[in-house]
Amino acid sequence: MSKPAAVSPWMTSDPRINAQIDAAFNAVWSAFPYFELSEILFPRRGNCLAGLARQCFLHILVNTFRLPKKRLAVWGNAGLPKIKSACRSIERRRQSDRFADWFDAIAADAARRFSKSEYVHG
Repeated sequence: MSKPAAVSPWMTSDPRINAQIDAAFNAVWSAFPYFELSEILFPRRGNCLAGLARQCFLHILVNTFRLPKKRLAVWGNAGLPKIKSACRSIERRRQSDRFADWFDAIAADAARRFSKSEYVHG
């Protein structure tokens, strides 16, 4: 089962960035397959696991794909403070070796998905 390629609220005019967003989302979604697209991108207040999924998604975009936080705030209508907070939260959680291993596997999956994307292999 795979999610649609277009994570529409986050899509840009740059195909490389779109491929990175798509790779990050699908890697995160594979770790949280019980959530819908909208639940990960716009988690309801109080839904801790959906919030964690979104934090993972944002952290991968910022730290794995090196996308600028300010631009992500504009593309995803997320707000710069929320993006910074998500990245800090994941970094704090990564102090646990078990969490770091789990998260690193998701980030590696995102990188692998991007390297196999149509953007890279045209």
